Amino acid sequence: MGRSNRCIGRSLYNHLRQREIPIDLEYEFNKTKLSWDGRMTVFGTTYQVTGKQSKNEVLDTLMEHANSFILCNLSAKK
Repeated sequence: MGRSNRCIGRSLYNHLRQREIPIDLEYEFNKTKLSWDGRMTVFGTTYQVTGKQSKNEVLDTLMEHANSFILCNLSAKK
């Protein structure tokens, strides 16, 4: 299954899952701040985000931070 260079964000996350590339994603709700925190590990690198309004916002922000790293690793594996 091919991947476009425009594949970013949730589309890239779905691409990783379809290719069965290990990606660890954890969410945690902060009751005192009423916000979501998240952590994602992909290709051995961990990204974290705090203080988001929803799980979707956590995923979008994590993927935004990891996008170029993931694309580089996918290109290297071809």
